[in-house]
Amino acid sequence: MTHQPEPDPDSGADAIFPPLDIPPPANFPTKLLDGVPVGDVRDEKFDIPPKKAFQDALFNPETDAAVKVDVVIEMGHVALKTGATGTKGEQDFNVAAAGHIASRLRQDGRTVVVIDCETFPPKSTVYVSLHCDGSDSPSARGASVGFRDENGARAAHAFLKAYQANGWSGGVRADNYTDALRRYYGTGQAAEAGTPFAFITECGFLTNADDRALLANETGHKRVAEAVRQAVNEVLGAPDDFLSALSAADQAKLLATARATNAEVGRLAVAIRDGTVGLTTTVGTARAQAALIRSKLGA
Repeated sequence: MTHQPEPDPDSGADAIFPPLDIPPPANFPTKLLDGVPVGDVRDEKFDIPPKKAFQDALFNPETDAAVKVDVVIEMGHVALKTGATGTKGEQDFNVAAAGHIASRLRQDGRTVVVIDCETFPPKSTVYVSLHCDGSDSPSARGASVGFRDENGARAAHAFLKAYQANGWSGGVRADNYTDALRRYYGTGQAAEAGTPFAFITECGFLTNADDRALLANETGHKRVAEAVRQAVNEVLGAPDDFLSALSAADQAKLLATARATNAEVGRLAVAIRDGTVGLTTTVGTARAQAALIRSKLGA
């Protein structure tokens, strides 16, 4: 089956917050084979902050007790280099898709936390775990979801509906079609944390050529991001259109500040990756950047 170019879910959308300019590590796989990087992230040096340090950086019980997280995105299998490392190419997909999801949701004013598979999720309103399926049968294909209760089902079904509306043509499997989906540990942890809406999605089969053609490219990552965004809107309600309340001058000021802030965040991300700056310093700088935005907007 020959696939025609898929529509870009971002076409025509206003890029209020420009994407971060974060150079990849020197040994990050860049050569592509059928749209999938040669060599998985798990096979490369891809350091993720230790679980405790990551959580300490996100939450300071003395000062951040009132922080409200709207959405937690878990990158399935990411952080594992042995054992259950996922289907070949899955970690690459999950990292890329999570970045697009976080960017879209933050444009909507949502508070988003992205975690690896070894980090216990903080309490949020919505939890989504990203995965891709794999099979010894190259004909196996289709997206699927798993959840534990009616709330999870509501969010998961909203995701699947939006996923197909945005160009996913690989079909959908039955809800909780495996016990691993029904009883996924991450949705259990999210429930334990107090998150009411939690689901896991297998976005398709990377071992199927047709599914992979829909998944392993930027359009595929953006399709997942837009579907998650619409599922979050189903649960939380449409985001406030805060831009319409700003004057043209203030909108221009916001955009300029966002560009400067994103550039600084990109430099900090590289510094964290290279080990030249600590997480505590980064959090302090991020708070300073937030204060800068508020001051420039006169908030």
